[in-house]
Amino acid sequence: MVAWLKREMDVPDRFTPRAPVHVTDAHLRWKEGGDVALQGDLVIAAGPRLTMDLVRGHHALEVKQATITAGGHTARLALEHGKGKTLFSFSGILDQATLDRLFEVPPLTGVPIEAGLIEGDLEVGTSVEPPLRFHARGKLAGRDFRVPVAGESVHVESFDLEGDHSRVDVRSADFRWRDRRVIVQGRVEGDPSALHVDLDVSTDRIVGDELHELLERGKELAASDGPRDRVLPTMEGLIRLKAGVLTFDRFAARPLQAAISLTPQRVSARIERGEVCGIGILGSVDVAGGEVGLDLTLSATNGSLDATTVCLTPTQRVSGSFTLSARVLGRGSSAQVARTLSGEFQLVARDGRFQPTPTVDTVLENTFDYLNHSGDFEVTFPDLDREAFPFQLATARGRTDGLTVVLDEVVIESSRLTLGGNGRLDFENDSIDARGVVSYRLPGGRITRRIPLLGSILSGEVLGIPVRVSGSLSNPNVRYLQPADVGTELLSIPARILGIPRSAIRMFTPGMRDR
Repeated sequence: MVAWLKREMDVPDRFTPRAPVHVTDAHLRWKEGGDVALQGDLVIAAGPRLTMDLVRGHHALEVKQATITAGGHTARLALEHGKGKTLFSFSGILDQATLDRLFEVPPLTGVPIEAGLIEGDLEVGTSVEPPLRFHARGKLAGRDFRVPVAGESVHVESFDLEGDHSRVDVRSADFRWRDRRVIVQGRVEGDPSALHVDLDVSTDRIVGDELHELLERGKELAASDGPRDRVLPTMEGLIRLKAGVLTFDRFAARPLQAAISLTPQRVSARIERGEVCGIGILGSVDVAGGEVGLDLTLSATNGSLDATTVCLTPTQRVSGSFTLSARVLGRGSSAQVARTLSGEFQLVARDGRFQPTPTVDTVLENTFDYLNHSGDFEVTFPDLDREAFPFQLATARGRTDGLTVVLDEVVIESSRLTLGGNGRLDFENDSIDARGVVSYRLPGGRITRRIPLLGSILSGEVLGIPVRVSGSLSNPNVRYLQPADVGTELLSIPARILGIPRSAIRMFTPGMRDR
């Protein structure tokens, strides 16, 4: 009989009463394809007494009265959910032990909470469609309670609510969901247009994948309810959020402070404080009409390049300090917004080292390897498979174009080597197309083996080696740049950086004698 009632009234598993159920006086009204109504007095598992009067329809549940008596305490509940309105009232005292004796499967198995208690007298009701009618009166408080939410259990450590006319003050609500703690304070207030929220929410951790999961659940529930069966009113207002850490994919923002504005048409988050991989993030993210809008400012001053590069690219390490300024904008669907990104950036790093990368092929490593294996030079370029490459200054400036980074200029300065160039990094297609000049300064002596006129250079002169890097970002191809493709722009970089006239730079490419 209990199984039949559970099926016909669509009772969730967590609300299945514990057997045996002793019926002392009951009336059941049931019609195939229609409403199911139950009135009666029940004794659950030889313990709590339950007096109820409820109706379950296709689109609504109405608990006209539910009185629970156990252990010298009495609690009275009423609930109406559906048909464009929601009403909840509670009065009396209800403890966790009574709930555990009522239901076959306790809401949170394996976590003993013996002192759970809810007490007070509170009534809250709202309509769904405008003009919205919202009323509240009374007080309700509790501690150490378990509440089923969306198929999971939330441990409410404590809460204190007070209703007054058209608002509910959340004086405090402290609960644990999964393995994190959440604290809420603020107010919920109704007016004819919407339900206004003004809340402060803090938590130790937010997991981005779980937020996506909750949003998908909300979409499924909204789709299953249908537009005429909506059970929540329109909401708007402000939520001030603080999180110790926000994780998304393999990245973590810590700490995070944001102000989230809600309107019926838009959700906007203003990030007031955030840091990802040692890079500060400020700006806004808004969602409206199926589109995501981004306007973010990224910055760092005297940041740790070692920690940042390990966080962003675990396969490569670069030490030193760095300063970054950047702005990123974009707007599009959640699946396409990355392809709409635009913005500019500038990076300056000082007194660092490119650490050895024996298991990874990088642009810098492949460039040095190509020059070492060419047999054209008597000098040896750094071998990043085995040794670090120190630098005094490294700069990069450019812009983003969707999933492509356009490098207007990149410069790396070390004691004898200077590298300068430009190009494009296409992360969507894992490709690179870049040009650069490797400049080598010696006090004098022989540098190249094959070209007599460049074999010796005068003290203070510089040998420039133009190269092209193309192909896959994960394994780029390096070759000499043809003379016609060198251009004034590339020639000007080492001259400007080293503070020497262009005439002091001897360019070396296959087929060139002297320049």
